[in-house]
Amino acid sequence: MTVAAAPGGKALDFAWDAADPASVEHIRLLDEALWTTSGADQGYVVVPVREGLLIPAKGTRPVRHAFDTYAYEGCHMAMVGIVKAGAAALVTWDDPYVVAEVSRADGTGYYLGRQVLGLSLVLRKSARAARVAFLGKGDYNLIAAAYREVARERGWLVTWDEKLKGHADRAKYFGAVNFKL
Repeated sequence: MTVAAAPGGKALDFAWDAADPASVEHIRLLDEALWTTSGADQGYVVVPVREGLLIPAKGTRPVRHAFDTYAYEGCHMAMVGIVKAGAAALVTWDDPYVVAEVSRADGTGYYLGRQVLGLSLVLRKSARAARVAFLGKGDYNLIAAAYREVARERGWLVTWDEKLKGHADRAKYFGAVNFKL
């Protein structure tokens, strides 16, 4: 496992390798090392499920959910974000065999009376790396803007202008609901 500052110094790259990678079932990365609390933190995690899912640290029930990359009801983009005390971070990866796990539980010790929300990644099969970019003061809008730039750099961004070329009828999608029973 290696951890290195990414270019620009505002991110950390995490990567692993092994002499026999096939012998490694999975690597648990950032085991709730990215966390926030209810109370003064006013924290939350954002997950790109459907139109987006905001999971607040404050809640009445424990949460433990795994979001597979590109799976139904999983991460529809290779990213998650976290906000703590008004500071935002973006977690990205390139491989579809990454699972983002979000958990919320009642705090203990110093955090007694608050809920603690944690974020972990599980890298399986061919998944070897992830990046945590520290965005500074911001919210889910800043996380979305930062991911848009990541998607542009990776060649994944296709704008509506591009999607509508030769298919003007696609404009009917604007304002359409994503309804599931």
